[in-house]
Amino acid sequence: MRLWNKKIKAKAKWDSGWSISTKVFHRQENTLKKIRTNKTPWTQVIKNIYTWFKNYLRTVWWLFLWGLAVLGFFVLFATPIFTLKPDKIKIILRPEPVFDRGAVEWLLRDFAGKNIFSISTQDIFTALSENIRHIASVEKSLTLPDGIQVVVSSFPPSYRAYIGEERFLLTENGQLIPDIPEVEVPALQVFHLMQDPNIGKKTPILDQDMYGIRLILNSWKQKLSTFPIDELRFYEQEKELHIVTNKTHCIFSLERWKSEVAILEQLTTQGHVILPRLHYIDLRIPKRIYTCPRSESACAQNLINIYNN
Repeated sequence: MRLWNKKIKAKAKWDSGWSISTKVFHRQENTLKKIRTNKTPWTQVIKNIYTWFKNYLRTVWWLFLWGLAVLGFFVLFATPIFTLKPDKIKIILRPEPVFDRGAVEWLLRDFAGKNIFSISTQDIFTALSENIRHIASVEKSLTLPDGIQVVVSSFPPSYRAYIGEERFLLTENGQLIPDIPEVEVPALQVFHLMQDPNIGKKTPILDQDMYGIRLILNSWKQKLSTFPIDELRFYEQEKELHIVTNKTHCIFSLERWKSEVAILEQLTTQGHVILPRLHYIDLRIPKRIYTCPRSESACAQNLINIYNN
């Protein structure tokens, strides 16, 4: 056997020190790609500069506005330029005769020396209405730089109130004010009105009493309009309203007005009650109706004895 003639292929051995890895080439290529990719174009540079400049101008603008606001606040409220002067308070009264102009001027002088922008309409209304109760509304306008105009309006009169020998206008909110002959309102005789010892004047009529009187009269006009109202009498302590029609006294309670007028309408419609034949009809007591015919002479004396008038 001839062994030396056999060819044996030996495996090629590469020295690890001389081997070159392809990862190095890939890493360098990726680095070059990143460098080329991250390179900012000139258009982007201009855009970044524009954005920065715009934000800078916006900040400067807001700082300017804040400074202007602080300056304006200082000028409006911290300087005497807009301080109210007493002779620059203009007053308009509506209507003029029902107000005491001197009293209104005296109350408004408390606002002199204050900044005109700090004086609110509510402040003026509160100061006036606490002393003059028939004030309905107040309007304020500025007269630059150091004046104001105030328009004061009264509640409208509802009745001409006769209290003993005195005569007043009775406003919608129950206040007694000086009479104005030109004003046309229904007459209302007021009896037994209390005297206020603190102010030395007649006390005002309560809001709920005014409300009851108004609703009774409105209901009468709707349901009993065929019977004219010749006289109205209000008894404050008794809380009663007497409507005189054709010399017949219809007595209502202000606490039960909703049913009283409806009952009277039903009685007159069905013919159970003929008002011209009665001296009075009393509807104050629930489920009870008292009448007194004119044929009985004691009826008139009963009213005199009960109400002392």
